[in-house]
Amino acid sequence: MVAAILMLGAAFTVGAVVRLSLYARRDELEIMQLVGAPFGYIRGPFVMEGLLLGVMGAIVAVLVVGGVHAALVRAVGVDLSGLTGVQQLRFLGWQEMAGMVVGGLVVGAVSGTVASRVVR
Repeated sequence: MVAAILMLGAAFTVGAVVRLSLYARRDELEIMQLVGAPFGYIRGPFVMEGLLLGVMGAIVAVLVVGGVHAALVRAVGVDLSGLTGVQQLRFLGWQEMAGMVVGGLVVGAVSGTVASRVVR
């Protein structure tokens, strides 16, 4: 449930950033439309921007959570191992981290696509 709320928040944030860059470049976009550029050519950079924002956000999140986990294990790991068991003190595996990055990619791409629909 918490992950879904955070994912929704990330989607709205990426969408807002893409929309801001659309508004910042609206004169250029109007000129591109006037000369007959296809919508895919106009929207493509904004979808890519959303995709990159999603991937970078996911990578930063994994690194920060990994750093916090390492600091906590170093600080209280031995004390908690008797309480929770050593198996409970492991960080995410490579598959979970890759899933988070791919999830960020998908959320960013979808948010960029939805936000770029403003261009008509």
